[in-house]
Amino acid sequence: MFSALLVLTSTLSGEISQSLGKQLALWRRENVYELAFLELFWGLVFVAVTLAFGADFKLDLAQAWPTMLIRLGLEVVMIYSIAEATIQADRSTIGFMRLITIPFILVVDIALGYHISMVQFAGIALMFVALIAAFHRTKTGSRGAGLAALSGFMGVGTVSLYKYDITHYNSVAAEQIVVLGSLVVITYVVAAAHTRRSPWRLLYHPTTGTQALANGIAVALGELCLQPGASISHHDLQTQLCSAVEYCVWEC
Repeated sequence: MFSALLVLTSTLSGEISQSLGKQLALWRRENVYELAFLELFWGLVFVAVTLAFGADFKLDLAQAWPTMLIRLGLEVVMIYSIAEATIQADRSTIGFMRLITIPFILVVDIALGYHISMVQFAGIALMFVALIAAFHRTKTGSRGAGLAALSGFMGVGTVSLYKYDITHYNSVAAEQIVVLGSLVVITYVVAAAHTRRSPWRLLYHPTTGTQALANGIAVALGELCLQPGASISHHDLQTQLCSAVEYCVWEC
């Protein structure tokens, strides 16, 4: 129950951030490169702060570097596709494209040897029945749909690699600090090179600062909910249920 509440809070915070980011990008207050940076910064800070409250920092780079490097590459593709999709696509389109990744997450869980309960199978089947019904009733926009789908499929890979690393090699905090730290540096350099201005200034502006803070909460809660020992689909089913609610809200 507590985990579901965290996932719901994470989803709502992410929606606030993406809605603000879309509107600010349309007003030309920020661009896609700055949006990518803002989506990551506070997530890194919040995860790092957990160390002060006793979070374990266990990092086995000698064993984990191949999977962490692959994950980092996928994360780079995902963060920019999410940022571009946020600007281009309708919110309902993004929600719909997130839902279609559920079967692939289920396949990954089975491949990794996790037990999938009948309740999870039934939940996924029920969601797809509702999804098909919604698809026949409404039409999602095609603009940005490819980017939204790409970010969803990249997410399957990144979450799978993240789960594998924290199960076998690293603690949650260590894994996230290294990966998010690398992504913050990459997105900062790209944004500064593209705009010839430091994106740091956006963190102090009330609107873009709120956007960054909301997504930081979403990143921190969303990633920390996925602990060693639980299947990916157990966590992601809760997340996708929130996305299903989001899809229905935007379409109704």
